[in-house]
Amino acid sequence: TLTRTPAERGDLLDRNGTPLMPRRTVYPVQLDPTRATPDVATQLESLVGEKPGVLVAKLAAARRAGSKATIAVITYREPDFEARRDALDALVGVVYPKTTQPLAPTREFGQPLLGTFGEVTAELVAASNGRLVAGDRAGLSGLLARFDAQLAGTPEISVTVPQDAGNPLFDQPGVPGTDVTLTLDPQVQ
Repeated sequence: TLTRTPAERGDLLDRNGTPLMPRRTVYPVQLDPTRATPDVATQLESLVGEKPGVLVAKLAAARRAGSKATIAVITYREPDFEARRDALDALVGVVYPKTTQPLAPTREFGQPLLGTFGEVTAELVAASNGRLVAGDRAGLSGLLARFDAQLAGTPEISVTVPQDAGNPLFDQPGVPGTDVTLTLDPQVQ
């Protein structure tokens, strides 16, 4: 069994050394194609403000392909998620695993410059020379993408035999990411 554990991520720091995008709680809302129905996909489209038919089509495509991978819909910051929690709870086949990611104080704060963070695409995996694998989360745009290798560090990798998990065949410790200090001043921004 190969286990890959992400390293502690570095921060984008302002000119005073304060994190511009500290890690905060988010909920990536996803559709489980093994449990969700087209009716649930339609209700979710309405709830999250997606164009009618988009999630229904994605669900149908996933089912035709026999995919069991969840379908990414939207990622909510904690307050936005809490406002919709009851409605999401009522939808069978909708999952939202609690996680953390770098977030600016508001959605608009320096977003084009600082960038976005999320699950990597197949194109990013292919261009990473083996640094990223499917399922990783990384900087997708802006400075988060430009400095992702430095911010992300190196994941811990362990290979074990299930019957003897206490004695790894291979164990490579992770290396924490390092911070990137910018000249941005939040008051000016």
